[in-house]
Amino acid sequence: MILTALAALALLAALAPSLCAKTPRLGGAIIAAVPFALGLWIASNAAPVFEGGSVIETLEWLPKLGVDLAFRVDGL
Repeated sequence: MILTALAALALLAALAPSLCAKTPRLGGAIIAAVPFALGLWIASNAAPVFEGGSVIETLEWLPKLGVDLAFRVDGL
């Protein structure tokens, strides 16, 4: 969940200049809509955090060295 949101934001950042160049009037609205939608999506799937728990998502980055990329969302 968290990695998907980060990937969507990275894709938006890469496409933002060309989007604003092609559609200057709608570009800003489209760019603002993506983080807003991601915020709603994360809030709707964050029931464990609202109940006092946490959500941890881990991605193996360098498995031979035992290095992982981990994201943790909690109440703090």
